[in-house]
Amino acid sequence: MDLFSLVMLALAPVVLVWLWLADVIRPGSMARLGSRRNAGHVPALGWLAAAIGLLLAQTLGASLALPLAVMAGPEGSAAYAAILGVGAYSAALIAAAGLVLFLDAPRAGTGHGATADDTTNRSAGLRGRASDLLIGPGLMLLILPVIQIVGIASALVYQWTSGRPVEPIAHDTLKLLVTSAASPWAWLLGVQAVVAAPIVEELIFRGLLQSAIARARLGRWAAVVLAAGAFAAMHTSVPIYALPGLFVLGVALGIAFERTGRIGVPIAMHAAFNAGNMAVALAMFGAPNT
Repeated sequence: MDLFSLVMLALAPVVLVWLWLADVIRPGSMARLGSRRNAGHVPALGWLAAAIGLLLAQTLGASLALPLAVMAGPEGSAAYAAILGVGAYSAALIAAAGLVLFLDAPRAGTGHGATADDTTNRSAGLRGRASDLLIGPGLMLLILPVIQIVGIASALVYQWTSGRPVEPIAHDTLKLLVTSAASPWAWLLGVQAVVAAPIVEELIFRGLLQSAIARARLGRWAAVVLAAGAFAAMHTSVPIYALPGLFVLGVALGIAFERTGRIGVPIAMHAAFNAGNMAVALAMFGAPNT
């Protein structure tokens, strides 16, 4: 085990103990905290429909961009992926802006099925503050040892059970960035991974899906865990051993959303996570191609 892994192994239990003592991850902590956002003005099916609509907008944008992507380069190239990403994220961000304006107005959740947590004049938490750009990376650094240890353990279990080595880079976008590091298309992909993807994915899985599950009376812990599971399952391009780490990341993002009541915090955490992975991959494997 290398030095980095040993450091993560030493820090992970410390982080978990601190989170437990700070009443962040203990059972009942969500109820003791109380609600910091108001999702009560939209029924569960409304939140779910918004999440599906945002996913469909992303898919439609990619479909519309497909002819341009084919002209830009062969399937699997940085140019092809970057153009598809421009279409997908442009459509999703436009749809997201409309959803935020419609769903996030502060109002009292006194409609049918509203709970005590809902009856506050707060927004749904689909916006952020400038301070989230500092809070998010800070929280990401805090939880990183736990995510890393889960990822290392999952990779070791995979190696022991399958007899096959793990890939040094597990994500297709990171592979394209490394193999085409000198290409402007690769850097466009990098911008999408660090800026657009965190915004769209956090709105879908935390802002909308997590709100739908919580609104369905399953509880906020169930909402965090189920949304994290959907988030991990959505990453079909990564190997199976990378999914537990993504699930833990999703849980951390969901807790951050509930504890702060602002989607800007998990967006900034997600962006920091993606940027860190990109920087490490390029530093270790990314000899620029010409």
